[in-house]
Amino acid sequence: MIEPVESQAFTLLVTVMTGVIVGVFFDLYRVARSALALGPVATAVGDICFSLFATTVAFTFLLATCWGEVRFYVFLGFLAGFAGYRAVLGHRVIGGAVSVVEAGRRVRRRARLGVREASFRLRRAAVKARKTAARARRAAAARRAKLEAGLLLGPLRLLCPRRKG
Repeated sequence: MIEPVESQAFTLLVTVMTGVIVGVFFDLYRVARSALALGPVATAVGDICFSLFATTVAFTFLLATCWGEVRFYVFLGFLAGFAGYRAVLGHRVIGGAVSVVEAGRRVRRRARLGVREASFRLRRAAVKARKTAARARRAAAARRAKLEAGLLLGPLRLLCPRRKG
């Protein structure tokens, strides 16, 4: 069955937009992969997962627009959308994503330094509190010792009064 030209044009437009969408997600995946510094095995697994994601997106759009029929112009639409995106918007999306990653790193670094500073201050306050408590315990012990000494020596003082002068 022959499709009308309008239907084919709409399918071509959808495949171009699908190529752009896949290109955006590909660049975001590249930035995430770079930011996470994945090893070779994790990179391979991530690449496979991204390929499955891109295939699912393309298949979904194809099912929605042309009942899953794949024609040569569909591949050209995907390629044109991806290449056009990379030529026009790719650098801006990558730059924006890298900026977001760097801002996240700065926030994380500042938060970590803030937590570290707060923990230092808490430690200093705890040390001061311990020292103050120890001084208070020593002072109380000294007062108790004087009181006990006064109670024990009190009757003896009555027997042997001190001489003044």
